[in-house]
Amino acid sequence: TETVAKRITEYLKQTDRFSKTIVFCVDEEHALRMREALINENQDLVAQNDKYIMRITGSDELGKQQLENFIDNNCRYPTIVTTSKLLSTGVDCKMVKLIVLESNINSMTEFKQIIGRGTRLVWDRDKRFFTIMDFRKATLLFSDPEFDGPATSTFEGDGEKPIPPEFGDEDEFKENDYPTGDEEETFTEQKYRVSDVSAEIISTTELIYGP
Repeated sequence: TETVAKRITEYLKQTDRFSKTIVFCVDEEHALRMREALINENQDLVAQNDKYIMRITGSDELGKQQLENFIDNNCRYPTIVTTSKLLSTGVDCKMVKLIVLESNINSMTEFKQIIGRGTRLVWDRDKRFFTIMDFRKATLLFSDPEFDGPATSTFEGDGEKPIPPEFGDEDEFKENDYPTGDEEETFTEQKYRVSDVSAEIISTTELIYGP
């Protein structure tokens, strides 16, 4: 969580620290820890306004009160929001410029609903593109070249090669091989917390898609 928060902050410092950002987390408790980690990385702006980073989840009444402000094009705060499922559908966040995937996404439908939070363009505010920062390989798993078109350029960052998904040859898989979210789940997701282990990002891949 701390490593992800640090990378998000590094990106925003390089671009615009007031870009509206949604961080999708595994669950509400994870969203709380992510907010705390982001606050630690952005103490200067949080000191100016404690609503700079908020958690907006179903059980967070204080956060839900800030939802309208977040989607308001004219309202600066909240700027960064952590959530689990609440903002994945039905919320028109036109000025969202950064979507962070730190959640397990189980279907193409869910993936496109989440990404749809960033696809609104606001020409008079110079919002002409958005960025996906994916820490869970969802963009690889749910790649849809027929819909998105090919990437106009690809950049591989320093470090070791990304660990490939444990599927085998990517060319062997089609959309039907992925869970759709419609079938009944036959497994129980378990959550493990590991302490006293350092984490680092060993590689990055940047894909740029043209209009």
